[in-house]
Formats: sequence, structure tokens, C-alpha cells
Amino acid sequence: MKRIALLLISVLALTTMLSAQDLNSPKVKSQIQIRATQKVDQLNSNISSMADKDYNRDERMYFAKAAKKLFIANCEDFYDYEARKNVKGVTMEVTSRYRKSVNKILMRNYFTHMVDLKYTDVEITSSDIASMKVSNPQRISENTFVCTVQFDQAFVGYRDGRAVYKDITTKRVKCYIDIERTEAGDEYIVRLGNTSAIATKPYN
Repeated sequence: MKRIALLLISVLALTTMLSAQDLNSPKVKSQIQIRATQKVDQLNSNISSMADKDYNRDERMYFAKAAKKLFIANCEDFYDYEARKNVKGVTMEVTSRYRKSVNKILMRNYFTHMVDLKYTDVEITSSDIASMKVSNPQRISENTFVCTVQFDQAFVGYRDGRAVYKDITTKRVKCYIDIERTEAGDEYIVRLGNTSAIATKPYN
């Protein structure tokens, strides 16, 4: 029995060593960055659709609900292990060309706001995956990494066919990536976190 126990411990230790070594490889780093940008691209697609007045409100709310599932705890309350405290949910920083201050609101409230924007039409476009800037992944636990994805988001609000507000904001999303080992290979589970507004400027 002791021999079996020692063998199991040795195998476990070897697996951990190999796992740690593999997770630092350029291939894994690339996969982490690819998965993170893909998830942010899904978010941007949902935001564009939830603000699009070509859809009715129920349809826009469908895209808002889909976007929530991309985030930690589906945008609801959770324990933030990095901050070591309970939080009300992930947040989004909101800016405007008309004010210098930056407002931080809960992501779920931001999505509802996007659904109910007081424009007759809204057009939102964001950087494609190839243009996004991804930070180097940082390990926060054995199989969990964190990185940020930065992109530009252009916003145009229309009233009666005329553009009445336009801006472009550089945003940065925190991404948490869990790597799960399976018989079929590694799986990369990405959950989005807080989003920062880096800069807002006129959009011509």
C-alpha cells in the first residue's frame, strides 16, 4: 500500500511539474491570447446588437442576457479573490466627450442602459480580433491566468437619421483564463471581468 501511495504521489508531482512547464510555453501563451480575444469579440458583437434599434426590445434584451454569460458569475455578485472581498458584480467604466469624469457602473446595468438608449438608431463598431492588443498572461493560480484585451469602440447615436453624438473610446477588459486538462487535450475557459475606459475622443 505504501508503495502504491508513493507511486501516486510521484505521478501527481510529475504531472504538476509538466503542467507548470507547458503552461509557460509560447504555444499555450498564444492559445490564451487567442481565446481571450475571441471572447471579447463575442462581447462586442452582443453590445452592438443590444443597442441596434433594428431589433425590438425583447430581441435586444436577448443579446444583453447572452453578454452576461461571458462574465464572471454572469455579472452577478461574487467573491473577488484578487480583491479578497465580496463584490456586487463586474463593472464597466463609462465616459463621454462632454465630461471629464469617468463613471463606473455595474455591467448588468450598463447592458440595460445600452438596450434602452434614447436614440432612434445606434451604430457601434469595435476593433476586429487582429487589431486588439493583448497583455502577457500572468499566472494567478496553478491553472488560472489573467490578461487584458484592449480595443477601440466607435459609437454613433442618431435621431431622425442625423448623427447627433459620435465618439470613439479605447477600452480594456480583464480576462480570466482557466486551463482544464482533459483526455482530448487542454480546454481554455475564459471569463471576462471589469472593463476600463482608457480614453475617449471625437469620432469623425
